[in-house]
Amino acid sequence: MEKFIGVKIITVIRPMNSTEALNSGYRTNGVGTMYEPEPGYEVLYEDGYKSWSPKNVFEKAYRRTDGMTFGLAIEALKLSGNDKTIPTVKVARKGWNGKGMWISFVDPYNNKQFTLEEKEIEGTFLPYIGMKTADGKYVPWLASQTDILAEDWTIVG
Repeated sequence: MEKFIGVKIITVIRPMNSTEALNSGYRTNGVGTMYEPEPGYEVLYEDGYKSWSPKNVFEKAYRRTDGMTFGLAIEALKLSGNDKTIPTVKVARKGWNGKGMWISFVDPYNNKQFTLEEKEIEGTFLPYIGMKTADGKYVPWLASQTDILAEDWTIVG
């Protein structure tokens, strides 16, 4: 038997119990009753799909994007870097001292600063993480031990 882990970015439209979900046309798969509604959430996925999720299932699968681990922050960057239908995600630490600092996934092959000839040389460029610094410059970025262990990462913008 194989194990899987899922990572996706979703939006909670509003808290919604199972009775409200049924009345709104969502499937609840028998969760809750008219007399004892199950708490849950109406959710919106990146592709525009909406659904209802029971609270206990939702809270096991999702974490707020304003208190992420480094691993979740990197997964969010990779999602937008590898899927061109998802807008570029930028993440930052609440603990960073500089204002306006963030990091993002950089794909050199989609970056206009490189010439066509440079892009055609196989293996020349690899994707990397870049940082917008407090003084407005953009540089390649390496994480510190503190950044890696922090749980104050947030999606910005």
